[in-house]
Amino acid sequence: MAIFSWPIHFYTLVPGVPNLGPFNMHFISDVALAFVACGSVAIYGIWQRSTALIVAATVWPMLHALMHLHMWVHRGMPLDSIAVFDGLFIIAPAILMLSFATSLGDERKLISKS
Repeated sequence: MAIFSWPIHFYTLVPGVPNLGPFNMHFISDVALAFVACGSVAIYGIWQRSTALIVAATVWPMLHALMHLHMWVHRGMPLDSIAVFDGLFIIAPAILMLSFATSLGDERKLISKS
């Protein structure tokens, strides 16, 4: 995962990250591991055809997206590189993941089809 290989590049290249304070390897690793954990649970949920697992994997990304929306509103809702990055790589993936999970329908129906 690139964030572990090149954490300073993540810090310097992602719009808005340097505005949040000095480089902090621990913080960057925590965020990366949260994404790895949620992604792993989502993949396992898809493999198991489990709506519950996919929804559970979506909790942190959705809360993270809501935090970024709040930060955007607090900044005055500018349409800048930070807003575009957040929309494409934080907010849209979280919404797509939740939409996918809820489109699967009732987990019991999926199990009975197996």
